[in-house]
Amino acid sequence: MNEIQYSGISDLNEEERDTLNEISSKSYEKIKNLLKKDDTTVSVHIKTYRQKGEKKKYSVTVKALAPATSIFRSGTTNWIFANALNDAFDRVQNEIKNHF
Repeated sequence: MNEIQYSGISDLNEEERDTLNEISSKSYEKIKNLLKKDDTTVSVHIKTYRQKGEKKKYSVTVKALAPATSIFRSGTTNWIFANALNDAFDRVQNEIKNHF
């Protein structure tokens, strides 16, 4: 099973996909350490909303789960993709910290 699962990435360009891989990889390691489980799975769902013109709004939902633990989920929206992604991962990490 993959450590990180992605959905909704078909609307992302190459630069956004690189950002997604970079941020997700770093955040996955942090989540894995917080949960203290090697077989942790993180799923990232991305939805884009096209407004007028070329600008896109991003909705990012992150879900973290590991055996024998709760499911931790968080989501956020932002006009800047990296900010939306970082914010969603930060919220999941805070949720995990508060749980333990």
